[in-house]
Amino acid sequence: MEPSVPLVCTRRTGDETEPRSLTHPLACSMPWLPMLVAVLVGTVIPLRTANSRLAQVAGHSTGAALISVTLTLLGTFVLLVRPGHASALADAHLPWWTWIGGASGMVYLLGRAALAPRLGTATLLSPTVLGQLLAAGLLEHVGWLGLPQHALTPERLLGPALVAWVVLVRQF
Repeated sequence: MEPSVPLVCTRRTGDETEPRSLTHPLACSMPWLPMLVAVLVGTVIPLRTANSRLAQVAGHSTGAALISVTLTLLGTFVLLVRPGHASALADAHLPWWTWIGGASGMVYLLGRAALAPRLGTATLLSPTVLGQLLAAGLLEHVGWLGLPQHALTPERLLGPALVAWVVLVRQF
């Protein structure tokens, strides 16, 4: 199977036309579709709180993380073994930092499994989202991990500031 070739659509932003690379034809005619999919993907994050129940049964959050990672690995493996996918990964010459996603997933799983029983799902989500926004802003500001570089402008800092406010309100 051929890898998907990104489409290049344009979007008007003020006086300029900005090209953007998208992988699905519908994304050009429905520019809100990727954001909707991102919101739907985000809705599964609270479901990861189930790991706290696994941690209770397993006796430790590490056991819950191991079970969760194993299920993730098996599901991903099923998707990867399709013709052409595994060989492309094996042939790729990737930089060292492409492999830190798995380690960061482990930290995320262990942290959520350990903190969810103490904080509750809703309270845990606010600082988790704040951490994600701060890390993403820094990564994009510097252009690390192959990401396009976007300066940290006051407008881009408004989102993390609002989430920080939510964290403070929930805490006090």
